[in-house]
Amino acid sequence: MTTKVLQDDELQKHYDQIFAMYGTSGWARLQAQVEEMLTIHNSVADLATLEQLWFRKGQLDQMLWLQTHQSTHEAAYNELLAQQEGGEAAASTGGVARVVEPE
Repeated sequence: MTTKVLQDDELQKHYDQIFAMYGTSGWARLQAQVEEMLTIHNSVADLATLEQLWFRKGQLDQMLWLQTHQSTHEAAYNELLAQQEGGEAAASTGGVARVVEPE
């Protein structure tokens, strides 16, 4: 089986490092904590001022950015591979990061 890799070695190295991070227990723990924080902070009922509302919006934006980090990078990587091959990418790899060493 031949593994597809990006022709740009530096970009491939970047994605390999990112995907390796997704496979760590630290990343899994961070994702669990983000999920807990979203559950706690995903309400505006307890906010009294407009400033608190905007602050909460910023908090939620950052938590959602972290929550979608892996799927966004996987989709971008798939798109780059597809462009390199002259085709279109699948929507996602299914949220499972795998680092595949080039042969």
